[in-house]
Amino acid sequence: MLAKDELTTLIARLAPTIARDPRPAPALRVGAMGHRQLPANSEARVVTTTQTVLRTIRDAAVAALAEPGVARRFNGPPELSVISPLAEGADQIIAWVGEKLGYRIGAILPFGVSDYEKTFDLPGSDAAVARLRAYLDMADGPSGNGVFVLDGDPSDAKRDAAFLFCATQVTHWSDIVVAILADDRLESQTGIGVRAAIDTGMPVVCIDPAKNNTTLYIDTVPVKDEDREARLALAVRKFFAPPDAHPAEHEGHHIGLHDYREEHVSCDLSRAADFEYRGPFSAHIVAPFWARWCSGLNRFIERSLRKKKRVSSGPAPAEPAPTANDLPFGPNQAAPFVRQFLHFHRADVLANAYAEMYRSAHLLIAVLGVASVALGAMGAVFAHLASLSSGLEFVSFVFALSLVWISNRQAWLARWTHYRLLAEVHRYAKFLSVAGLPSPFGDAAPVRQVWTRDHTEQVLRTYPLAVPGRGRTPAPNGFATSRGYILGACIDDQMRFHQATVPARLRMAAFLRHAGVVLSIVTVFVLATKLAADILLDIHVKMAPLMLPISNTGEMLAIVLPALTAAVLALRAYGEHDVVAKRSMAMIESLGHERRRVAVAANLESLGTATMRVVRTLLSEVGGWVDLFVDKHLET
Repeated sequence: MLAKDELTTLIARLAPTIARDPRPAPALRVGAMGHRQLPANSEARVVTTTQTVLRTIRDAAVAALAEPGVARRFNGPPELSVISPLAEGADQIIAWVGEKLGYRIGAILPFGVSDYEKTFDLPGSDAAVARLRAYLDMADGPSGNGVFVLDGDPSDAKRDAAFLFCATQVTHWSDIVVAILADDRLESQTGIGVRAAIDTGMPVVCIDPAKNNTTLYIDTVPVKDEDREARLALAVRKFFAPPDAHPAEHEGHHIGLHDYREEHVSCDLSRAADFEYRGPFSAHIVAPFWARWCSGLNRFIERSLRKKKRVSSGPAPAEPAPTANDLPFGPNQAAPFVRQFLHFHRADVLANAYAEMYRSAHLLIAVLGVASVALGAMGAVFAHLASLSSGLEFVSFVFALSLVWISNRQAWLARWTHYRLLAEVHRYAKFLSVAGLPSPFGDAAPVRQVWTRDHTEQVLRTYPLAVPGRGRTPAPNGFATSRGYILGACIDDQMRFHQATVPARLRMAAFLRHAGVVLSIVTVFVLATKLAADILLDIHVKMAPLMLPISNTGEMLAIVLPALTAAVLALRAYGEHDVVAKRSMAMIESLGHERRRVAVAANLESLGTATMRVVRTLLSEVGGWVDLFVDKHLET
């Protein structure tokens, strides 16, 4: 476990760069699988073919990054890695070729190193063990891609299952798989792992050592031999190239990586970081000074609502849950975790700032709209106030219209929702990394949907194999600490958030509901009274001195009250506070169910599966609200 000041040192080293430029280095990971024992006299041929494949991948990456439209999405030189179990035979051949071509080495082992070395039982195993140790030194060094030791069972009865899980993890942590696999051994352990990789749709290159042929699979379909090299280069380019459907600059409500990079984020290293929400960053949004003054109105209302009694968050845990400072980081393992937090923190402070600005501005727009109607009515009824009322009405309406225009022009809503999605993906990817998984997106080939997914995938691709407590020398009790951290900081924290916000949302829904009913009744009464007064004036002209004040007041109220009632009813319909509260209550129940799965997880495989379920549940909620609100504008 690292000391707290070591994590603080990492914050000081990494935060200024990420605040200034969140773009990642261009990275690509090649997974290695293959037979331990190759056919006689095939090694030289396999080495040559592997060199051709890895050189094609490297050259395609370099060519893609030479394109200006691609290069501007990244910051730094390309980082190519080979992720391998480093077993005898094919694994070490691919690692050797990769290392000679400039690839970094990353190692995923099925169980502890000493037990793993005992499985090296082929002729020449002493030399293979020596190479394993040398590659582990390389992977564990500052220029390596890390070592991830799984918690598989090395016993004869369960060793095959451990090897299969290792192959699955290699697939998870890779973008392309290169496998040395004979066609007649598809039912072997290697064959099962390779077929599982093919089924994900990711690019898989199969080199048959016996027949000396190579097959490329893309989207589970084998590619024709004459198209293989071009299609492999194209597949590599897709990992780096921007989606053609999305412009570099925002148009209307569309924003992109350029806008995100250009946001002004200050970094104050004197602020303590808790590695969950608090950190050194603060946001300065693009809104002009004359609009920023209203930011905070929404927060004031929210805090007022939360002063009321909250629902119970349940009994306190018997002992505090582990925090980030308790995680068993080994050498070179903490930096990726800190980078994940800082990427989350940057997007989070921006999302919060734009959410507050957007919500406050539109609350003020609603108030100014009602005020404009009221002032117009006042000028019409009270002639001696006509000039003053007209002036204030003009100012109110123009200011409201200016807020609508600037929020639309600068895409406050799009910035808020997109940055929130970025933040949540980075936050939950941090918990997945603690559980031994690299990404919430799964193993499929990249899907170009929105820039937020492209960017987060590219950032996550740069993280090395740095699972707390699962380095070359696994930490005692590391699994229990990691599981406790996920339970406390991920699941329990989200449950507490929903439990705290449900009452406020229900109170706001009740207030708007009651206000809508009361205003509707009062409006009907006022309109009826005005109608009666007007009829009496028409019938009994002599009653004019008595009824005229009532009629004038009714004239003004008949204009203001319908507008105010419509505003409250529209705000109730737009806010959907009842729906949000019910969704939060459903999320609490769902998280409670998933929490039990995490709590009983006994190994990395079950912990990873359970944590992935939690993360996808939480991200589906975020994505759902982005879809709901991203095109929903009060100004329309």
